[in-house]
Amino acid sequence: MEELDEMTVSVLNAASIDEALLHSLSRDDLRDLFPGPENFLRSKQLWALISQEGENAALPDKAGPGERGTVSSLQGSPPVYPHTSTPVVKKTPRKTLQLPSPPEYVIYTDTELELARKHHFEMAHTGREGESAM
Repeated sequence: MEELDEMTVSVLNAASIDEALLHSLSRDDLRDLFPGPENFLRSKQLWALISQEGENAALPDKAGPGERGTVSSLQGSPPVYPHTSTPVVKKTPRKTLQLPSPPEYVIYTDTELELARKHHFEMAHTGREGESAM
């Protein structure tokens, strides 16, 4: 956090975000913390710092041919062993929307209404208006 300016550090301190929590922030979180175009460069610099450290943390340490390398970790967190860790399964929300059945409202376009009106009056003109429903 030494690379950050005073205002960025003060905003992060006010939000109780320490260096360990900083790496869990998303771009949306940064937009919420630093809203507006005047803070764009601040959030961009912070994102670059977070993503740069994230890339460095994912690089394996140098190990001999028979040794297992550990993934470099952040300060204070235990090392991660790539061969023994289990993948995290993220559940994604459903991407389809369930509409109520039957629908509360039906919206027709002007063209559909005009066609229904013409059909109804044609049926009424031939004496079969009972067969058509509006």
